[in-house]
Amino acid sequence: TGKFISETIETIGTGFFTKRLNYSNKNVSKEIIDLTIWDLGGQIRFRHIVKEFMMGAAGALLFFDLTQYKTFERLEEWLELIHHADKGEDSEVPILLVGTKADLDDFITVPKAEIITFVEKHDLLGYYETSAKSGKNVHKAVESLVDFIFQTNKGIF
Repeated sequence: TGKFISETIETIGTGFFTKRLNYSNKNVSKEIIDLTIWDLGGQIRFRHIVKEFMMGAAGALLFFDLTQYKTFERLEEWLELIHHADKGEDSEVPILLVGTKADLDDFITVPKAEIITFVEKHDLLGYYETSAKSGKNVHKAVESLVDFIFQTNKGIF
């Protein structure tokens, strides 16, 4: 909706929504892309459903809460699930790491150096710090992933 809601309910299982994106880059003047986005929730207890929802995925945004270090620690498990979900161990699903709640500077518990090391170690597309409250980098992160997918998979959209 593009509006910040301070009191949200945690995703239980999965959430589903679509996003229409007006896309353009140096090779494409303007194209409307409909994205199908699955929110698999942050609870590792729902890992058994990841494979079903990742089948045929063109990319993944992997989120963690900058104010809760434990969510960063669980990223290894989520990466393993993503890599094994669709094409086996050699899956090449592009993954972009996204740290949330960047507006809460005084409460951030995940050191930037650890985040950069994680991105490099796992050969991720990159990293964005976002804030749903301020809107910081929210669209930029999605557009970055879409741009990569568009450039490497002609005709996927």
